[in-house]
Formats: sequence, structure tokens, C-alpha cells
Amino acid sequence: YSGAGKLLHQAGAPTLIMTSSDRCAFGVLQYVTAQGLRVPEDVSVIGYDNLPPVQDINPPLSTIDHRVTELARRATRLLIDILEGNRIEGVQEWLDTDFIVRESTSICP
Repeated sequence: YSGAGKLLHQAGAPTLIMTSSDRCAFGVLQYVTAQGLRVPEDVSVIGYDNLPPVQDINPPLSTIDHRVTELARRATRLLIDILEGNRIEGVQEWLDTDFIVRESTSICP
């Protein structure tokens, strides 16, 4: 919430704020609304997680879905391999993400 204030009250304030979580994005939405700004007309907001409530807030939050179920599946497979005695070194996995566009984003004003 307070971080949004610091961003929006500086010279050259952003027209988009992307946060590290949907919860942080919800705080940004609250701050922007309390300041009389409009989302997405004045400021677009993007979260990260795609938590179920984000589609039900006003406006519905655009977010990044990082496919936590797939992440858990791969981590579990890796743990099973380790427990079975398989040698695991320097594993690096890449997971696709999805940008879920909802009503908290628009074209830059």
C-alpha cells in the first residue's frame, strides 16, 4: 500500500504497477482507489499468482499464473528421485507462465 504511494507521487509516475503477488496488487488497487485514481484508466495494475479471489475484486485483477500445480508436480518428482537414491546435480527447470488479462490493465494512457 505505502509502496504504491511512493511510486505514484514521484515525478514521472508509472502508468503500470506490476507486483510480486496478487496480495500486493490488491493493496495497490486499494491505494489507487483511495487517491481518487481510476484503474485501469489512470494506472494499470498486474499481480502475480492468479489466486482465486482476484477475478472477483473490482476491477478484476490481471495477473501472471505461474502454474503452481505443475511446479509442485515437478518438485515432488525431483524429491522422489532423490529419496530413491538417484544422483541429482544442478537441476534447472523452466516453467511456462500465462498472463491472464482482466480489467485492471489497459493501453497506456
